[in-house]
Amino acid sequence: MRSYSNAPHGHSMIARLGGTVAEIVGDAVIVDVNGVGYRAQVSLQTFAQLPPLGEKLFLQIHTVVREDDLSLYGFLSDEEKYFFQKLITVMLGESLESAFQ
Repeated sequence: MRSYSNAPHGHSMIARLGGTVAEIVGDAVIVDVNGVGYRAQVSLQTFAQLPPLGEKLFLQIHTVVREDDLSLYGFLSDEEKYFFQKLITVMLGESLESAFQ
């Protein structure tokens, strides 16, 4: 099985969450980790596989930190997280390239 641990963007502040499903809000899930609720945006693929409320959930997390925001993107597999990171790398590269023209 291929390892996706060498994904781009270095080390995340929050790399993984394990807890229980507290809420499902739109395209996000609130994971209760020892009384603290973490909101993670999830893909349609992950959303379709979320366990019911109150059940255990483990997500691989991609963390985005901005000046005024900290966003978490959750995935059920390392593979899905890896491809998401590749996609945003390409999109960021295209944005930077167009900014220089």
